[in-house]
Amino acid sequence: MHAIILAAGVANRLSAILKDRPKSMLEFEGRTLLQRHLAILRWAGVKNITIVTGHMADAIKEHTKDFPGVTVSFAHNERYREGSIISAVTGLKAVNDDVILMDADVLYDPEIMQKLVAAKGMTFLLDPKSKETGEEMMLGTRKGRVIEIARKVGADWDEVGETVGFFLFPRDVAAKLLAFLQAKVASGVTTIGYEDALNFFIKEHEARYINVREFLWTEIDYPEDIEKARTKILPTVREKEAKLCVKP
Repeated sequence: MHAIILAAGVANRLSAILKDRPKSMLEFEGRTLLQRHLAILRWAGVKNITIVTGHMADAIKEHTKDFPGVTVSFAHNERYREGSIISAVTGLKAVNDDVILMDADVLYDPEIMQKLVAAKGMTFLLDPKSKETGEEMMLGTRKGRVIEIARKVGADWDEVGETVGFFLFPRDVAAKLLAFLQAKVASGVTTIGYEDALNFFIKEHEARYINVREFLWTEIDYPEDIEKARTKILPTVREKEAKLCVKP
């Protein structure tokens, strides 16, 4: 299994706070998001990791290249100011394996990753605690299958909730997804998020999901998300990392 961490974005909404560092290098108690990703992936048994870089690529490479216990490689997205669909293509082109495709801007309970790594088939993560506001990427499901992924999906589903931003694709599905995304890009669709493209892909390929209601996590897009991460998420994450022996 191979993890692809999407860390190419500029993060304009946090520019005043980030200053001279990428969002994936935000620190919480002296450890960056990227360091936590690598430690959790290693603990979960995923030792091969590709980081898709773009904005401040050199800083990310220097920060992660010698992380112990994993093999880290880099795939550079020169078009990182366009949609994240380009980053997804960049990462998938570099990998021929079962894939965990993941956003870099998430602080989360390690058990979320453990459950995803153990899953079978194309698998998404759904948190029904999150309510639809038009900002989050939401999942709508029916009979155990993800039918819709969008910022607005409505309430008429068996289960509905926010996606964590981590996805499992078996090797054969990852290859099909790459071809699908490449065709989109070749047709001029270059400014959308990869999740928007996934919404079309899952109409033709079955995606299951794991309900992660019991676990804490947060995506970090706005200054208030940083405060939420520090005060509401980090204490639990710290305790779980210690309990599960997730070494730094």
